[in-house]
Amino acid sequence: FLLLSCDVRNKINIFKKLNLDVTKLQTKLEKMEKFLIYVTMPNNQLPEIGDTGKRTIELTDYVSEDVLKNKSQLPTDTVYKDEGYAIFRKDWISDTYILFYNAYNSYYHKHSDENGLWIYRDGDIIREAGKNGYNYDEPYTKYAYSSWGHNTLIVNGKGLVEEKNIPNDYNYDGTYIEDYNITDSNNVWVTGVNTRYDNVTHKRKVNYNKTEDIVYVTDNINSTEENEYTILWNLAPDITAKSNGTEVELYRNEELIMVIEFETDKEYSIALIEGQTEPRIIGWCTQSGEITKTTTIKVDFDRYNDIYMTTKFVFKK
Repeated sequence: FLLLSCDVRNKINIFKKLNLDVTKLQTKLEKMEKFLIYVTMPNNQLPEIGDTGKRTIELTDYVSEDVLKNKSQLPTDTVYKDEGYAIFRKDWISDTYILFYNAYNSYYHKHSDENGLWIYRDGDIIREAGKNGYNYDEPYTKYAYSSWGHNTLIVNGKGLVEEKNIPNDYNYDGTYIEDYNITDSNNVWVTGVNTRYDNVTHKRKVNYNKTEDIVYVTDNINSTEENEYTILWNLAPDITAKSNGTEVELYRNEELIMVIEFETDKEYSIALIEGQTEPRIIGWCTQSGEITKTTTIKVDFDRYNDIYMTTKFVFKK
């Protein structure tokens, strides 16, 4: 994307010298610049979703001075429905960033990250495993693109298309953003749908209530058959977690920064898994070959057709 935006800018400069019309290219570039402003996290890093590696950028290298100068005039929240991205901020000043992604635009660089969520405040809190290169025979590479390395749904102990060497079934219509509302800037939401599992529909609504300073995630899972369901939440490596069986407290540098609460009428169990290798890899952060232990919150449900659960991510700092 960064190379493409530079290429478009270079073409505009060349075409101007040739006295050619650059209106369409200029409009496209402005849209690309705005997307880059929105998707870049407060620490100037790009979120490590799909095959995006860990990278810090300077927006001034990719965004025009006029666009950056008016950044504070942009709405704090945006949804790219067709592309499958929603980005929420508390405002343009504070260090809060929430990214929801539910896209299957191409099989290339595709991870099994359906209905994925990234939460950042003063650093990553809820994040993904990241990428681990392109050696698809390497176990941590398989983990990095599998459902287990993402904040998503597992059905009957298996992620999406685990039997394949890449996580693609070419079901491009099986994952998408269904609806959203960002009209009330203090209470924004987006709903994604994943139907890539056989006979299972997973709808996830992410609602950021800025007045309460709470992110509500509602998972609505439906099937005509009984299944075991697992919902995963992967934490950043510098976050430690403590559970009392009904909620999870998250700490950074021994300071409480978030409490995760669960509301459902079904029986469930919570496990905190760190650096597990058997019976499967889980609880790792893979940053372009650097393998680091982290904690994965694993919420398990036994043998239900349908699950309806609200998970509350309550900021404490």
